[in-house]
Parts: sequence; C-alpha cells; structure tokens
Amino acid sequence: MHHRGTHRSNYPAISGTVVDASGRAVQGARVALVPMGLFDPSGARFVHVESAADGSFRFAGVAAGRYGVTATARGHTAAWVT
Repeated sequence: MHHRGTHRSNYPAISGTVVDASGRAVQGARVALVPMGLFDPSGARFVHVESAADGSFRFAGVAAGRYGVTATARGHTAAWVT
C-alpha cells in the first residue's frame, strides 16, 4: 500500500488517502498515528482510525510533533510513512 497524505503545521490534523500499488483506494485499512520515538510494540498507545470507502482517513486534534503513519489491510503489504 502507498499513502498520499498531508500535514500542515497550522492545522491540528493529519489526513490522507490509502491506495494500493495501482492507485486504487483501500477501504477499511487500519491506519495508525505513531509519535516518533515512542516504543510500544503492542501498538496500544497509538491512535487508530479506519480508512473510508474512498481510502481517506483523518486524525483531528493532533498535538505538535513528529509522527509516522502506518496502514495495514488484509491482502495488502503494510506501509509506513514519516
């Protein structure tokens, strides 16, 4: 999977679209917002959302900082974006 996303420091949100290798939207992907430097192998402290029918996702109210975004979905290779 690939991720096309945006992060603007003057807006408290991170959003994007989960797409497959051919550019088609991936519905129902589990998308996690991961603070950089946080070690949590269980993933319990990450914020998760599910991608919509058009592959879109949004994390609102994001505190300032550095984050990575990971997306996983059945039948697709996981993606990690920083």
